[in-house]
Order: sequence, then structure tokens, then C-alpha cells
Amino acid sequence: MFFDSLPGETKLSGRVHFISVALDPEHDSPSVLRAYGERTIGGAAPFADWDLATGSPEEIGRLATSLGLTYYRESGQITHSPATAVIDPNGKLVTVLEGNAWGPADA
Repeated sequence: MFFDSLPGETKLSGRVHFISVALDPEHDSPSVLRAYGERTIGGAAPFADWDLATGSPEEIGRLATSLGLTYYRESGQITHSPATAVIDPNGKLVTVLEGNAWGPADA
């Protein structure tokens, strides 16, 4: 399971739920996302702590704008700025962590 790859962070299981949003609904259909998650997340219940989602281009655009995420199509690929939104159990946006140089303690 994903949490097993975070040394000392297994206490997060059951307290943290990840949602990754695919930015290319033309290619990232629910069945493609399910297969990707089963391969990448792994474990007996890969979606117990992690969901993979997509939406219409308009929905994805609204979400990206609300989080300050930029993305664009380049050479047939989607290029985007890395960002992780931290949302509390009540659905309130706590912070957006930009880039990839943060760890669990930052969240």
C-alpha cells in the first residue's frame, strides 16, 4: 500500500485521504484511472485511502483556477505546475503546497 512507502507515516492511514485529479479527460477515463491506480497505488484495497478523479474540461478548469494551478497542452501532453491542496475534514481549503519539495509535516 502507498502508506507503506512513507517511512514512519503509516499512522496517516485512515486519517488522510488522497484525491488525484487527472487533467486530461480525453485520455484519462475512469477505466484508465482505475487501471493506473491498481498498478501504482497497489495493495489489497488501492482506493481505500486514495481516489483518482477527472471531470469535464470546464470542471477541471474551474478547479485548477481555484487552486492557482496552470496547465496547458504541449506536444500532445498536458504540462502543469505541481500543486497539492490540503483540505480539512469539513471541506475547507487549508493551504496549497506548490512544487514537490514538501513533506508530510508541511501538510
